[in-house]
Amino acid sequence: MPAGVCSGPEAFDSQGNVKTGELSAAGLRNQIENETRSNWNLGSEFRPKALPRLPSAAGYVALRDMQTLHQLRDRARGLLWPGLCLLAAAYFGYHALQGDRGLIAYAQTAMEIKRMEAELAELRVERQRMEAQAALLHPDHVDPDMLDEQVRRALGLAHPDELIVFTN
Repeated sequence: MPAGVCSGPEAFDSQGNVKTGELSAAGLRNQIENETRSNWNLGSEFRPKALPRLPSAAGYVALRDMQTLHQLRDRARGLLWPGLCLLAAAYFGYHALQGDRGLIAYAQTAMEIKRMEAELAELRVERQRMEAQAALLHPDHVDPDMLDEQVRRALGLAHPDELIVFTN
């Protein structure tokens, strides 16, 4: 263990102060103050007498890698919420366009409605024609021409001077 470092129950003196080696907490405080005074020129210039020890090349690489890692982590944290919001917007945008009730489905449904309305209009015209033809066969007032046409068609009868053309 390095000099001046204690661990376990012997790290405290009888008054509960922290001991470092042979020094109590108060003694340690005095030692630090004395070293600080001796390391600094308290004249007109405030600078240390000795430059701090620089880390080795391996220390620089490790320090640079740690700084890079912290910078990447900070950037990732900064981009997390905007990225999540962008993904959510893309998800909802896709489904607003392509989903079962999206814009494309809406356009297809609108085209289907127009097609079916045109078909409905054709069927209404056909129904009106058939209702008009059925009205001519009403038992209260029968149209003689319609009755003659229906009898000839059902029984296959014709006048001797008529020419019959069969169509399917």
